[in-house]
Amino acid sequence: MAELLNFNLEQQKSLEIPKNLINISSEAIWTVSSAKTGHGVDKILDKSTETFWQSDGILPHLVNIQFQRKMKIARISIYIEYSSDESYTPRVFAVSSGTTFQDLKEITQAKIKKKDGWAHIELKQQNSDQPLHSGFIQIAILRNHINGNDSHIRQIQIFGKKQPIISTLHLPKFSTIQFQQYANLK
Repeated sequence: MAELLNFNLEQQKSLEIPKNLINISSEAIWTVSSAKTGHGVDKILDKSTETFWQSDGILPHLVNIQFQRKMKIARISIYIEYSSDESYTPRVFAVSSGTTFQDLKEITQAKIKKKDGWAHIELKQQNSDQPLHSGFIQIAILRNHINGNDSHIRQIQIFGKKQPIISTLHLPKFSTIQFQQYANLK
């Protein structure tokens, strides 16, 4: 059974990104299970908290995030606005991971309170402090506040860990002439 987590939302319109994370949202192909006309998946990625994706159908509603290769995913940040969206505001999310639709496994659930702001879901490998290594993430909206049916999500951002830059200062010195000829790039 997946862990049910409660998240405190930051009370801010702008998203603060820790220095050790990098936004990898644009490296994915995004699809949704349904959308109202004019409120498609593009609204999730337009960097505006004034617009929103709106589902059109029965729960659960799905947001699929597929990368071309496996990525190290450290955090999912979701912006919701209960004061504007009320019964359209998601209450319980399930996050699943895999390589395709066929092998998705639920890894966590998140319960979100009635507030406006960013909710952050930290993702880690099982029994490790390392970021989740996945090529496909699915966010399922299982329940809305006030038993609403359709959902609004204003923004979703996916973050990976920044990779350290390898310094040439720490590389060993070549000891033979044959190796030294490859020491510098031309």
